Amino acid sequence: MIKRRYALSLAVLVPLIFTGLNFVALSGAFYLLRPAGEGAPPPAFYYWTTVCLLLTILVSGLITWQLVRPMRRFASRAGNLPVLAENSATTAAPQPPRDELEEFNRLFDQVSGILSQLEADRAFPRLIGQSRLIRGVMAQMLKVAPTDTTVLITGETGTGKELVARGIVARSKRGDQPLVVINCAAIPEGLLESELFGHEKGAFTGAVARRRGKFEEADGGTVFLDEIGDMPLSTQAKLLRVLQEKVVTPVGGNRQVPVDVRLLAATHQDLPTLVGAGRFREDLYYRLNVFTITLPPLRLRREDIPPLAEEFIRQADQPVELDPEAMGMLMAHDWPGNIRELQNVVERALLLAEEGRLTPAHLPAPLRRGGTAAGGLPSAGGEVPPASALAAGADPGGGAVIGEAAPAASLDETLAALEKRLLTEALAQSGGIQVKAAHLLGIKERSLHHRLRKYGIRAKDWRGREE
Repeated sequence: MIKRRYALSLAVLVPLIFTGLNFVALSGAFYLLRPAGEGAPPPAFYYWTTVCLLLTILVSGLITWQLVRPMRRFASRAGNLPVLAENSATTAAPQPPRDELEEFNRLFDQVSGILSQLEADRAFPRLIGQSRLIRGVMAQMLKVAPTDTTVLITGETGTGKELVARGIVARSKRGDQPLVVINCAAIPEGLLESELFGHEKGAFTGAVARRRGKFEEADGGTVFLDEIGDMPLSTQAKLLRVLQEKVVTPVGGNRQVPVDVRLLAATHQDLPTLVGAGRFREDLYYRLNVFTITLPPLRLRREDIPPLAEEFIRQADQPVELDPEAMGMLMAHDWPGNIRELQNVVERALLLAEEGRLTPAHLPAPLRRGGTAAGGLPSAGGEVPPASALAAGADPGGGAVIGEAAPAASLDETLAALEKRLLTEALAQSGGIQVKAAHLLGIKERSLHHRLRKYGIRAKDWRGREE
């Protein structure tokens, strides 16, 4: 049962507040300024008090109406846009009325969120995703890109660390200067120092001429050191000197070459653990860890899998339609290889797809078997019924629907069933505590509240039922 609420208009609420304040001020002024021993107020006091209150109501009402009118017009027009309109068809529970101020706050939050998404999309067009986690990464990139701050990018293999680095460089004031990328794990230990700092003629066998290092080549631009956790300790010491003194000393030489570079570094390893094990210099770690961007694994932002898969299909330039059941399997997989693994799976499936449709049969066997998603929540390939089951009239909650078979489920219907199932399982695991459920799902409590209201799910139905 929903508690009754009564929405007040700002055009009524604001004049009432000002009228009450005016009345308190007039009464206080009279009792503070009246002559000693004088009794009740004279009739003129009530007369002028009434006049002042009426004028307060009139003036404050006109001012409030002038201020609220454009806001109402904006809310009316924006609320009818498809991108902001609430999906009333999927709202099972009756909605309580909202106060105008609450409605304006909600609408402005949505508009500001959409504007920030548009800015991030325009700034980093190659970063695909609408999840809260990837939006947070984009916000960090926008903040640090215009500066010369050293950036450390961490994350599992295949999460797109180099893509983030290139996005930061593109939005920086060094964007038109050289960007030199070095994979520290791909260069033999004996050659890495020469590759970074250069060498003089005769410095070692085979050094028949002087060679400029990557830092010299990137002078005025940016150096991106990928997999810096694999850099040898001896090279780490010289890199630290370069960062502190802005000079490089070629191998086999004594002269110092000044360089002006910005450093970006990336690693999939846990650098504090390497520091504790003595495999990474602590002083270098603190010098790199000025601004850290941590990329989330794909399993923690599953809502980004559909746009990523569609983008990979678009890049292949093949007129292929992705089957909803196949999409459910993609969303159910944990993707230990992250985005790179997803791209490889989609490319392989496109080679096998026939008649312009990518089906579950074209996916690798581990994806078709399904399983349980990370964090203990059910995956679409596990407990959530596939699109074929939904089309046949299966209930996403696990029961059966009596009646004729429904037509094939659309992608939106399949994803909605998956979302509803994940919500209910999170509530079951958290015992109906929304804060814990939101943490399990990796979303904000406010976002969870809106999703529960969208599907008419009541959190109190799971109170005391922890699984």
